[in-house]
Amino acid sequence: MAIQSVTLTDFRSFDNHCLSFSSGLNLIIGPNGSGKTSVLESIYMFGYARSFRTSLAGNLIKNSKPQAVVHVKSSGDGFGWSRSQAGDVKYQLNQAPIGATDMVRRFPPCLFIDASSHRAFNKQTTYRRQLLDWGVYHADEAFGSTWNIYQRALKQRNAAIKSRRHIKEITQWDPVLIENACAIKSMRKKYIEQLKLYFKEASQALAISKMCPALKLAHGWSGDYASSLMDHLEDDCRIGYTSTGPHRAKVDILVNSVIAKNQASEGQQKLLHYALRLAQAKYLYALNGKKVVFLIDDFGAELDEVNQCELIKQYKAIDTQLIVTNIHQPLWQDIADNICDLSAVKVVS
Repeated sequence: MAIQSVTLTDFRSFDNHCLSFSSGLNLIIGPNGSGKTSVLESIYMFGYARSFRTSLAGNLIKNSKPQAVVHVKSSGDGFGWSRSQAGDVKYQLNQAPIGATDMVRRFPPCLFIDASSHRAFNKQTTYRRQLLDWGVYHADEAFGSTWNIYQRALKQRNAAIKSRRHIKEITQWDPVLIENACAIKSMRKKYIEQLKLYFKEASQALAISKMCPALKLAHGWSGDYASSLMDHLEDDCRIGYTSTGPHRAKVDILVNSVIAKNQASEGQQKLLHYALRLAQAKYLYALNGKKVVFLIDDFGAELDEVNQCELIKQYKAIDTQLIVTNIHQPLWQDIADNICDLSAVKVVS
């Protein structure tokens, strides 16, 4: 699966613009403000049903236009998205209405990387859990529904805790949490054990194996989950939420047995992050034949051109689609299968 074209109408700075892509390496070049990141954002929204730049969807509409519309063609399918000034968001598949969840499931798996993506390992555990669960979601069809059931029960339990309800009203949600937490733990464990093999290969390919990088998964609790819920109940009632469970899980990258953020340089952390994403793409393709679409923003600000060339070679070797933005044409432009120049696109100040 690959992105064939994107058509933007009144989206961000675009009036009406269409870009075509090859199934290999696509380079989008243009000065700052020409809309390079907006193109990646428009594709990302189909893979995640949200923007990576704003939580205010109204900002996606150009000036005072009535609505923003994006159409994407992928492997014969036509995906559509629109957002009106009134706040109505609609998704379509081959011109028929579709829900956001089904659209994400049908759209090619996408991974977005920019100059700050590697800092996920320095942020809250939420970001590190998202790194993990993106892969589990695409590797195991049951994960999405299992996670949603767990989240709904967790929300109800937390509401009961905050309202200081009777213990029975709080713990009535525990059986649902326990059943689905154990299933989530099993899925994540299976995924990470296989991913470790591909991460080792990716680390060797990117010449960072001398750092002895390794993946470490924390499930969010230890021992029996039923016992963990009961053991933490008093503390949960005091702090106002459920403090143990798969919603507290995280994945870390270790370097020489030390968490990367405490040991590796900025450049090394970037390479480690690229190695992890490369491993995820290789594992997903080996598992079920799914090809990842990589959306890489401002690649020139990421790494020096020697490392850029090596990364491009490794990513192209797994037959994945790359859509990369850069301010200038890089030294490796000759190996690009397609170059989109946004220099002439009218920018709204």
